Amino acid sequence: MFQNTALIGEFKTIPEALSYSVQYSNSSVQTLDHRFLWDNFKKLQVWGWNGMAGGDAIKAHVNNTVGLDVDSPSYFELADAAGNLKDQSNADTVTWLQKNGYTVYPLVSNQFNSTLTTQFLADSAAQDKFVKALVDRSVQLGVPGINVDFESLAGSDRNAFTAFIAKLTSYAHLNSLAVSIDLPRGSVKWNHLSAFDHEKLGSLVDYVVIMAYDQFWRGSTSAGSVAGLPWTDGGIQEFLSYGIPRDKIILGIPYYVREWKLDAAGALQSNRTLLMKDIPALLASKSTKQTWDKTFEQYRIEYQEDGFTYVFWLEDEATVKARLDMAKKYDIAGVAAWRLGYDQAELWKLILQNK
Repeated sequence: MFQNTALIGEFKTIPEALSYSVQYSNSSVQTLDHRFLWDNFKKLQVWGWNGMAGGDAIKAHVNNTVGLDVDSPSYFELADAAGNLKDQSNADTVTWLQKNGYTVYPLVSNQFNSTLTTQFLADSAAQDKFVKALVDRSVQLGVPGINVDFESLAGSDRNAFTAFIAKLTSYAHLNSLAVSIDLPRGSVKWNHLSAFDHEKLGSLVDYVVIMAYDQFWRGSTSAGSVAGLPWTDGGIQEFLSYGIPRDKIILGIPYYVREWKLDAAGALQSNRTLLMKDIPALLASKSTKQTWDKTFEQYRIEYQEDGFTYVFWLEDEATVKARLDMAKKYDIAGVAAWRLGYDQAELWKLILQNK
């Protein structure tokens, strides 16, 4: 009997060994020559967002994967400040996903509209209407949970948003639904000024997803990585420091990079999103220079074209594995990919082998 690599017991029969081993996490029953007979090693949950609601696209996304556990189609949206629900859900697609072994947590968003959300959060009746419609439809669909993705909130709505999530979670739990929430990777120093009270939210919901990407984003005034590895590691530490249990935390992984266009003087001109699946073709078509960047712990890719310099920090199988290893190092619940459809099938073989 081993727990991880430590010997914790010896038995002459398999039933005796199993009876003892089930009392321990990450334990295994092995023969004297270390042949595994049984184990209950913890495996990472692997989530993936679709970013859309179309049934054919969702099926294509998940058919491109192996090792995916949870699929999150973008089915619901706050339609207006009165609390009406925009519903793009499809029961047939949910049934198909579940029959194929996937847990379905539909995503609900707020249009990323700060003004709309402030008005909504000021209206208790609107919240009641929205919560009831969202939860009741989720129950009708037969899904076990929902994924809340409210973004671009005003810091002044911090308490109101927490109260709304408490209301939503309470009704969801009454109906046996789990609630997960997507929260940005931020900073302990200024977290108290943001709309997201991580400590309180983490105590309410069942899972907290770290959106550990957009370290350098579309509006950044200088070039940098979408998610440098040290910055990502710091994000997990940040969320743990809020007292969020490890078995609630899911690490978001970017399946994209941001390519930056610089002029001859090195001044930033523009940027664009590149999907992971398109990067190999781009590298093959350009004369690129690849250098290791110690700051981001990623390869910096650079090429010249029409008098401009183009730069991005590489996301590939190596960086995905590094993020999986990071999740294991901190013993958190899992990882989540933003998003499905940006990936190559080969990537999922690595995920399956390392989850």
